[in-house]
Amino acid sequence: MKKFTIWLFFLMIVNGLFVGSTAEATVKSVSTDVGIVFTDDQEQTPIVPKLPSTPGPYIPKPSPSVKGNLPSMGDLITSLIWTLLGCAVLILFVGIFSLKKIMLRIA
Repeated sequence: MKKFTIWLFFLMIVNGLFVGSTAEATVKSVSTDVGIVFTDDQEQTPIVPKLPSTPGPYIPKPSPSVKGNLPSMGDLITSLIWTLLGCAVLILFVGIFSLKKIMLRIA
């Protein structure tokens, strides 16, 4: 298996060096202040979404004054502790299961 992986890696490198084509960046005349370049064949007009011709049911917009509460630092630490405890229990069960398999092979 290890030889196959090494040969596959070698073939990928050779393919990239000798068979692959090189890419080259070109400078266009239309660019922004931060250096974003637009090619000439791209349309710069925004796409207007199509609206339905008949009005639908009234959907109230959420009030901008309603804000959700973020969890407190204690809640975040508690969830982190529970996550670590769950991972530790999972590792313990996997270790016991594999130790059981090893002990059955020895006996």
